[in-house]
Amino acid sequence: MKAKYGIPGYAIASLSAIEITLRLFGFGNPALLQANTEAGYIFAPNQTVYRFGNRLEYNQFSQRSEPIVAKKPEGTLRILMTGDSVLNGNNTTDQKETISELFEARLLGIKKRVEVLNASAGSWGIGNQLGYIRKFGTFESDAVILQIGTHDLVQPTGSSNRVGNDPLMPNRTPLFAIQEVFERHIIPKFSSIFVSNASPAGLPVPEEVRFRENMQNLRK
Repeated sequence: MKAKYGIPGYAIASLSAIEITLRLFGFGNPALLQANTEAGYIFAPNQTVYRFGNRLEYNQFSQRSEPIVAKKPEGTLRILMTGDSVLNGNNTTDQKETISELFEARLLGIKKRVEVLNASAGSWGIGNQLGYIRKFGTFESDAVILQIGTHDLVQPTGSSNRVGNDPLMPNRTPLFAIQEVFERHIIPKFSSIFVSNASPAGLPVPEEVRFRENMQNLRK
């Protein structure tokens, strides 16, 4: 009986140990996103997760910031920042180490009440930033800072179709941490090896066209 059930038992024990270890690193509990008509996609509101020892917090307006009130409190300096993964910080940056939090800490030395809001998501283009402001407004901010990299000048607006279909943009929590590792890291690597490199149907949009579209969005 021991020989019969020994191998399955060891396998279950090994998988359980791997699952527990991965969860200690934060796998199995990713920050979730949701499709949005105006902004393309945003982080699901009101969530706090821990990944690789870092805290990721999103408030009720899908900002990587603490909860706020929509109407700016009297006597408060409020700044809204929008951008992509550089501003967001992703999983590798703790909440207190994001650009917005560091900026707020600097400003607190000048003014007693300061809020620097962080509206951002990975691969956001200028069109996504515009969509977010159209949906939520500027929260009576005294200033709005757009974080725009040189690559953003010719980057297309991020599509909502990626949410739930791209392993880097989950919209639901996986059942197992092992499942997330396979879907997010292992399967994409194998897919890049075996999937054909044939060109997709249709002609790519010239960078000049994307640049003009982004400049229009920036002016808006």
